[in-house]
Amino acid sequence: MGVHAPGLRSRIGGERSPPRSWGSNMARSTKSERVPKPMQETFNAIVTLTDAFCRAHLDKEYAQLARHATAALCRKRPSPLATGNLKTWACGIVYALGSANFLFDKSQTPTMRAADLCAGFGVSQSTGSAKAKVLRDALGMGQMDPQWYRPSKMEDNPLAWMIMVNGFAVDVRQMPREVQEIAYEKGLIPYLPGYKVRMEGHRWSTLDSSGGRGAKAEAIDCTWSSANAPNLVCFQHVLRVRALVNFSGIL
Repeated sequence: MGVHAPGLRSRIGGERSPPRSWGSNMARSTKSERVPKPMQETFNAIVTLTDAFCRAHLDKEYAQLARHATAALCRKRPSPLATGNLKTWACGIVYALGSANFLFDKSQTPTMRAADLCAGFGVSQSTGSAKAKVLRDALGMGQMDPQWYRPSKMEDNPLAWMIMVNGFAVDVRQMPREVQEIAYEKGLIPYLPGYKVRMEGHRWSTLDSSGGRGAKAEAIDCTWSSANAPNLVCFQHVLRVRALVNFSGIL
């Protein structure tokens, strides 16, 4: 990153910014698979179910989000997962993530009916829906929630790119590059606009707008949070930006 115009940084974000920060300790915790020891067995049992379901019917992104959601729920005190049928919780977790990511919309890929999702876990739709609501409330998860959105679809999620500049909500993708860089440094956006992410095996890497790697940026592949699962923590990439936009007077 480069040197920014004086006073610009203080005008980006602020108290009225959306309640998220990809660079914060809270965000890193949300995307962690660490759980208290008493909940480790419960975590392992649930993600075994969600991994198998997502492998058979959805994709790796849903499987990883389900692992992160399960871990976040295991860390709650008290944890809603501490009691009840594990199959219903596994179903509720995938159901909640599906709701946030429009899984039940036939225009999406992958897609499936809510009834089929619940049947895949051997749970009634009413039970699966009820559990999903409990979990959405526990995690503060909403539709198109950037913290729980599929990374490959993040570019199409307007909520991931809205920030406050001078007290006004703006789409950072329409702002000068310098504003985008500061927003990224503050953890207000998942990655710099113009770069996409894709999964390569168990790792996420950045791509420039042409689909190539390394032309404009050097990406650090996401670290592993456990022996078997990649940590998608906020797409923490080191970007080598060679030119800054001088836009003094625009803001």
